[in-house]
Amino acid sequence: MPDQAAILAQNDANRERLKALCRRLYEADLLRDAGDGWTVAAKLAHIAFWDRQVLLMLEVFERAEARRGDVGQLIARTRDWLPFAAVEQWRRVGVDWNDAAGRSQDALNAAALPAWLAVPPHVALRQAVNSAEVLDGTIASLAPRLLNMILASHLAWVLQPGVHRGDHLDQITGILSVAASSRRAAARYSA
Repeated sequence: MPDQAAILAQNDANRERLKALCRRLYEADLLRDAGDGWTVAAKLAHIAFWDRQVLLMLEVFERAEARRGDVGQLIARTRDWLPFAAVEQWRRVGVDWNDAAGRSQDALNAAALPAWLAVPPHVALRQAVNSAEVLDGTIASLAPRLLNMILASHLAWVLQPGVHRGDHLDQITGILSVAASSRRAAARYSA
């Protein structure tokens, strides 16, 4: 089981890294090609989207815990991020859950990409930072009993949005680093 203090520290570190990166991005950086039809701004909109999905899941768990006092069954029935009914639909057509989860996330990301590309770059930037702050604050303030139930379940990953953010921050940093190297090389060549 992951350690709560380490999870909170990782979330804090990657949220602060996100904020620092966003403070130094210009419009041209946000519009930079990130490959496969993505831009840096679309990656930020993607981060915000998934942080909000996790936030929604945690809010459902908190409401269930407050109403019933036991959210264990709900956590057990929740298959990663997909609602139980969607998992059942995949199962009925003979698709393995692990296989379905990856395909569904990829399909959802592909379907959402045009919407993320349509978000004004400065809005995507603001949404990424705001969503990270709200989600990390929610995780830090979860009741200890609920937090421990989630940590002990197959959903422990929802308490670690810093991992997902960190992966995309690494990608964005690499994209911007290559762009900066190209600008420096072009400046040397023209000099």
